[in-house]
Amino acid sequence: MRACILILILAVCMTSCSLSTLEGIAGLTDSLKENIYVNTGLVDVDTAPLIRDIEAQVLNPETLLVSSGFIVLPSCKLNLSPLYPDSPVLVLAPADRTLLQELALAGENKVKRQAVSRFLRQEAGEEACIAAGNTAALFSDLVDYLGPDHKLAPVLSRFCREGEDFTLADILSFQVSVSLLSTALSYFEEDTSVTLGEVTDALKQSAEEIEPSYIDAVALALGQGKSVARCIGSDWLFGALDGVLDYVRRSL
Repeated sequence: MRACILILILAVCMTSCSLSTLEGIAGLTDSLKENIYVNTGLVDVDTAPLIRDIEAQVLNPETLLVSSGFIVLPSCKLNLSPLYPDSPVLVLAPADRTLLQELALAGENKVKRQAVSRFLRQEAGEEACIAAGNTAALFSDLVDYLGPDHKLAPVLSRFCREGEDFTLADILSFQVSVSLLSTALSYFEEDTSVTLGEVTDALKQSAEEIEPSYIDAVALALGQGKSVARCIGSDWLFGALDGVLDYVRRSL
């Protein structure tokens, strides 16, 4: 009799739970099952394909981008001539979108996170470090261009990571940052040349003047970026993206 009453109480509690609560319970049990299977060796997690894709991104010279006054992004061409009028600048290219999706999903798997973190601990090559330093300087120069009183200046300053020696995790983090910059510049028409003046004018607009679909795309990209940062073990990138996401929320 007591068992029947207990079952009835549990049934009432479960049917009165919200969908999100039930999904949370399901997610918890799924993660517990995954850990048990992995830890007991019943499931062998193959991390080699993911590591190969990361190698293609961070060790391939084609992921470095030479700019002669322009940075060519998937969304547009960003005219940097006001910042760098005299000489080409070597900066890091955006991360591959498919790889970003892979890493965001891999962040949910402890074994893959550990494998990715181990691989990305190694020091980056000289050319990659130069490009990473220039990419950090690019964000710093953008902050200076906006001016110290601009609300976005302290947010972007979190991407201005100083140094000359970088790990592969730093290289990939900067590439994620450039990818997000490209998403932000998707506000403009595709394949157009965008000046820094046009960027600052766009930043002055209120949330009511901006298409909701654009805000959704930026928010989704920031959320994916945080998942990637968690997967690759980049605390500074996670914190920087968290700051941008908070800025977007407060701007709405």
